[in-house]
Amino acid sequence: MRRELTPLQARGNVGRLFAQTRPQPRPVVRVAQESLLPADALDLIAQFQRARTAAPGTADAARRGGYWGITTKIGAYGLKETLARDSDVTGALQLIRTRLNEFSPKEQGQLINWGYALTDAAMRAWVVPDATCATAWPIAEFAL
Repeated sequence: MRRELTPLQARGNVGRLFAQTRPQPRPVVRVAQESLLPADALDLIAQFQRARTAAPGTADAARRGGYWGITTKIGAYGLKETLARDSDVTGALQLIRTRLNEFSPKEQGQLINWGYALTDAAMRAWVVPDATCATAWPIAEFAL
């Protein structure tokens, strides 16, 4: 049998309920960090979309092609000869800033050369397997 509370008893219970909860401090707002989360998510979505757009048909040989990006490990292509090797320098290029200021001539040269080396390796691994390895850098001053 359920017991009904008198108005006085009900007020007492409500008081105890509120006494048990304490005001919570306002959460710390990290605008700079939290604003990067949507940007990071959009970047990952864009990378996925590029890979998905480029990849259909390549696995079953309906189309010939390859996909590579700045984070690609050149050693993963399994080629005996490549223009560059994975190193600390090539690993650091994947973390290079992408907006808001100019690249130094060194950064620009290294990025161009790394892209050239990856393109050469990907094309020889997936499209033209009997091609010879490139022998010269586009920007020789910043060889990797």
